[in-house]
Amino acid sequence: ENKSEIYSMNIDDVYEKIKNCMNLELLEDWLDYTITRKKCVEYGLTDFIEKVEKLNLHGNDISNTFQKRFYKLWLDETLLKYPAVYSFRSRTQQFIIDDFNDLDKLQLEIARLRIREKLIANLPDMDVTTSSLDEVGILKRELSKQRRIMPLRQLFKLMPNLLTTLKPCLMMSPLSVSLYLQEDGFLFDTVIFDEASQICTENAIGAIIRGKQVIIAGDRYQLPPTNFFNTAYSDNVLDAEDEDTCEDIDEYDSILDEAANAIPERTLKWHYRSRYENLIAFSNEKIYKNELTTFPSNIRNFKDCGVEYIYVEDGIYNRGTQKNNVNEARRVARLVFEHFNQYPDRSLGVVTFSAAQQQAIENSIRHRRLLDPSYEKFFAEDRDNDFFVKNLENVQGDERDTIIFSIGYGKDSNGVMYMNFGPLSRKGGYRRLNVAITRAKFNLKLVGSILPEDINMEKTNSEGLRMLRNYIEFAMNDSIFLQNKLTPDNEYGLDSPFEQAVYEFLTKNGYLVKTKVGCSGYRIDMAVEHPVLSGAFVLCIECDGPIYHSARTARERDRLRQSVLEDMGWTIYRVWSTDWVKDTKIEGYRLLQAVEKAISDFKTDVVKATPQNQLINPEY
Repeated sequence: ENKSEIYSMNIDDVYEKIKNCMNLELLEDWLDYTITRKKCVEYGLTDFIEKVEKLNLHGNDISNTFQKRFYKLWLDETLLKYPAVYSFRSRTQQFIIDDFNDLDKLQLEIARLRIREKLIANLPDMDVTTSSLDEVGILKRELSKQRRIMPLRQLFKLMPNLLTTLKPCLMMSPLSVSLYLQEDGFLFDTVIFDEASQICTENAIGAIIRGKQVIIAGDRYQLPPTNFFNTAYSDNVLDAEDEDTCEDIDEYDSILDEAANAIPERTLKWHYRSRYENLIAFSNEKIYKNELTTFPSNIRNFKDCGVEYIYVEDGIYNRGTQKNNVNEARRVARLVFEHFNQYPDRSLGVVTFSAAQQQAIENSIRHRRLLDPSYEKFFAEDRDNDFFVKNLENVQGDERDTIIFSIGYGKDSNGVMYMNFGPLSRKGGYRRLNVAITRAKFNLKLVGSILPEDINMEKTNSEGLRMLRNYIEFAMNDSIFLQNKLTPDNEYGLDSPFEQAVYEFLTKNGYLVKTKVGCSGYRIDMAVEHPVLSGAFVLCIECDGPIYHSARTARERDRLRQSVLEDMGWTIYRVWSTDWVKDTKIEGYRLLQAVEKAISDFKTDVVKATPQNQLINPEY
């Protein structure tokens, strides 16, 4: 039927065609082809067959092309049934998100202004002449006195309504409430306890009975109330290694423990303090059972960022009357002044296990201050987040950019290592360690005169010592200690074929990409590494996959998560699955542009190229 075609063909093509026709081995293939072609035409695939023949496609290319075209048409037809999805555009969605974020922040500001306006409207006019017997008159009379001023408790009793009008929110310790406020004169809508793990139940009762409702906030894995004179401990319980502090042995340590068994409990799981995730990763793994939601930093494994261990090889623990480690204290003092030189804008605090080691460090610092008075400005008490040296019993609630934590305990002058670390060795001692290692925002320098193997767990069953040994190992090996336990569910840790496609697109274009970056339940889908600085991420890529949809509210999903990540230095880029499926070429081009821009904008001076996961043993 195509005989007319032969007259227009090249003679060589005619020869080749005749030669192929004489190859009887291909006859069956030709018959199969004609039968299959006929069936495809009957099924309405004429256009597809003609395109295949014209493009001269072969083998799997035909099947893959058909499937891609089929699913593309099927997807378009399906999306027509869902107008919101079919009409989805990333630009429009981003506008909606930005508008929501602006309005969400605005309504919070309006709420504050509304409360302020309401409180101001209730203030009495202090300029109006009043009777000396009413509450305003009593206050004005006391303000004008020069002597014989009325005690505060008596004054507050005479003006219960005016006091709460002028100061609708009072901030007082539980004992101050009982001291200054008459029980029958004050009833508050809400009583809130903060750091409730350090409040004894008997001290809290006076404030609780003055409230219509009570909110008790605290962390049961941090310090309980410290009792200096608990007679339940006999003298022989506190040996020479212990501090002069001890914990109650009541059934419940604090009002927080007591309340947990009596009133509804809510857990606050987002952790904001640590600017580097490995600062909280150890506690999250060992104490909070990975229930905290933490956020990774865009740089890691750099000096003075995260956790590091500084080993004082010649540190000797004085087991006599001093009970301190002088060489370690000198090393800490040296670190303090090095910090002031290198990071003058970072706040600093020093934490010790014992009051004796605290005193030794203060003496070493004082000696250096006398040698060079130019550092005095860093010790001014009126500075924001002023410098401190504290022991574990009174550091809870404090936080600083950098924390230097001195262990103090170690081998004595005879090289003997005792498994007695004071309060850390006793029951619940791990809570003291948890307080110390969660104070830092940027960097924690753990300073010690021991190595992990020096803590012999065959000689002690102390949970606190076991955790200290593990933490020293963690500080020496950085997050590798925990990352080995946080392996992805599959090769790349990706949740969907969509994320897999984005990952493969980036890697094919030559970029180094890490998936599921993070140490907690929240992970960044993908992070693009800097081409030169190992351990520095230039771009966070978030897809609208399971992690995005796991958020309970739009505020958490579209504002809070991104706000926290950006505050920690991340540049965020979102890839929307609908746009990616509709036009992979255009969306891929935009993604590559975002990566290149992030690389060019990345400030290399914010990191230091010296690895932090090394033992530091400087000369004295």
